[in-house]
Amino acid sequence: MKISGTQPLLVAVDFSAGSDEAFEWAVELANAFDAPLHVLHVAHDPEDEPGSYASRDGEEIQPIEVVARDRLAAFLESQHDSLAALTKVRSDVVVGLPATRILEVAARDDAQAIVMGAQGRTALADRLLGSKAERVAQRSPIPVLLIKSHGRESVR
Repeated sequence: MKISGTQPLLVAVDFSAGSDEAFEWAVELANAFDAPLHVLHVAHDPEDEPGSYASRDGEEIQPIEVVARDRLAAFLESQHDSLAALTKVRSDVVVGLPATRILEVAARDDAQAIVMGAQGRTALADRLLGSKAERVAQRSPIPVLLIKSHGRESVR
């Protein structure tokens, strides 16, 4: 894979430990190759309350996009020092099925690669439950870098 300084690297974040590590890799790659970085969060409707997420305090239910945008903004603010060296960073929240929307955004933005976390489940669990990362990697026409979490707990 040859990384250029003109096309963006797309990093998908879901606020888990795995996506934190993927984000770190993406920032390093973007910095090393002076490539634009596009940080994407796909808000996926939970089955029990479609169209809404609980707010951070857990008391108020808000529209899914509002909470997702707030969470992404807070995440990016917490990563300010990491992002300071980059000159081209953009972020986006879209709603839908994660694998599908990640591929759509990558195509729309002419991304040169997708970076995302992998949960590191067993092959049997992936076959039974499916894996967003696996689906993206199988269907993507561009390189996908899957970063396996080192066993840290989820931050969700």
